Amino acid sequence: MTSIPKQFLSISKPILHETGVEEVPYAGVGTCFLVHCGRSGFIVTAKHVLNGYDAESLLVFPNPQTPISIPFNQFVQIAVTTAITRETYEMHGHTIKISTVDLSRPWPDIRTELLELVA
Repeated sequence: MTSIPKQFLSISKPILHETGVEEVPYAGVGTCFLVHCGRSGFIVTAKHVLNGYDAESLLVFPNPQTPISIPFNQFVQIAVTTAITRETYEMHGHTIKISTVDLSRPWPDIRTELLELVA
């Protein structure tokens, strides 16, 4: 079995929901990762994680020692199909690129594609 590198364990953050039940105040609804771009921060997750929840009831803590959640002030849904997709969006003055990557291809091809995306 392959172990997960420590840096990947710190990248993924749980998304919690306030339950309103004193004995169990939080329940996990999914995971996300944080993106910092200039003075803006973004929480990136799958659409199904957010379904049925209000932004105000979701919590993401930047680290286990911080008792204050990162505030959600806006949801932006990006449409992705099963086809190979390359989309570019402008959000808060930042360029956001979304691309599907076929991971079944040889690594050198994947590497080339990823480097083209960030160029």
